[in-house]
Amino acid sequence: MVMNTGERMSTKNFVFFYKRDVTLGASRFGFVVSKMVGGAVVRNSVKRRLRAQSRSLLQSAVDQTPFWFVARCLPASATADSAIIFSEMSNALATLSARQAR
Repeated sequence: MVMNTGERMSTKNFVFFYKRDVTLGASRFGFVVSKMVGGAVVRNSVKRRLRAQSRSLLQSAVDQTPFWFVARCLPASATADSAIIFSEMSNALATLSARQAR
């Protein structure tokens, strides 16, 4: 649903999808990490870093309409550190929410 009908933005490490949904009780984050990113250990490490950064983003976005935010990881995300992940996620969230507000 979000990946088909939401706003989309690509970065070096991710493809982000965003869609507001007033029927949600709270905002949701989703992650798609395929085997192209790496083995199981690498994929789980990327997911852990994404979850940690999404928690901090959720705390800053409390006043918004509930939304879906999906990050599809590209192979370069395997070597991205937490600071890069956070900056790409926060920039994408700000850009996509502004686009959908129009």
